[in-house]
Amino acid sequence: MFRALNHDDIRQIVLLEVGKLRARIQDNNLNLILTEAAQDWLAAHGYDPEYGARPLKRLIQQEVETPLSDNMLSGEYQPGDTVIVDSNENGLVLQHTPEPELMLETP
Repeated sequence: MFRALNHDDIRQIVLLEVGKLRARIQDNNLNLILTEAAQDWLAAHGYDPEYGARPLKRLIQQEVETPLSDNMLSGEYQPGDTVIVDSNENGLVLQHTPEPELMLETP
């Protein structure tokens, strides 16, 4: 029998999965920062007591990767931009800035 994952465990999985995405977009000279609030949002919405963290990868694809890809294809993001994933009362929000942000981030 496995022990149930706690919130910190899920956050670590969030960081691992987003780290893979970050590595892929760095090939396009983009930086990706996930705020603490976004980490918490993904951890809370990506965990299911029955399935564990399995839904998390799909949630990251739907809420981060797809909007990120759409914005890259539309030309909204330019090489050198930093994309910041944050959360608000409506869910996740992607913002970008041409200058790298000086924000505390967990690798």
